[in-house]
Amino acid sequence: MHHTHIVTFFSAVGAQSLILPFVAAVTITLWLGDARREARIWLFATCSVLFTMLVLKLFFLPCGHLIPEWHLRSPSGHAASAFAIYGSFAVLEARLRQTTWQKLTILILGFLFAAGIAISRVLIGAHTTQEVLLGTFVGLTAPIFIFWKIKTPSRTTIASPLLLALALPIVLLVLLNGRTLPIEDHILAIALTITRSLGVCL
Repeated sequence: MHHTHIVTFFSAVGAQSLILPFVAAVTITLWLGDARREARIWLFATCSVLFTMLVLKLFFLPCGHLIPEWHLRSPSGHAASAFAIYGSFAVLEARLRQTTWQKLTILILGFLFAAGIAISRVLIGAHTTQEVLLGTFVGLTAPIFIFWKIKTPSRTTIASPLLLALALPIVLLVLLNGRTLPIEDHILAIALTITRSLGVCL
């Protein structure tokens, strides 16, 4: 029981109510550090994933039962967010480092952290393996895009303030005692309203 509580608590680090403030914090930190190109790339890559997952959830939540063999009722937003945000953050941080061992360490830790969140969603029964894999594939597009677009960050970019931004979701999670906003419930309500008005997926 205690083990399950720990996994659930860890899983919550991928919740939108923690992810969105983190995205904003990194964006602001980059922008104020005169790394405005990097800030725009970060914001575009991460928000594109979040928007894609919103669209997928709006479709699968009310319509997933029509294709039961896919086992996709709700693609994992936690898995997508974990790889898109924490994976992208690892890529960004790695770009700011000079030595190869630092770059590799940051990348390995960042993606292991994201993978842990994704796996936890299956362990606590929140999603099927297929739902987590779909979220993972969508989420990975963000760090890949950032790796491709940001070769050498602006020299004025400072790495240490970014690490302070990483503490934000942890602090919020502790303050909220592991509780997160029921965003998926709101998405489901919107999706049902849309499908009922269109007369589809009933």
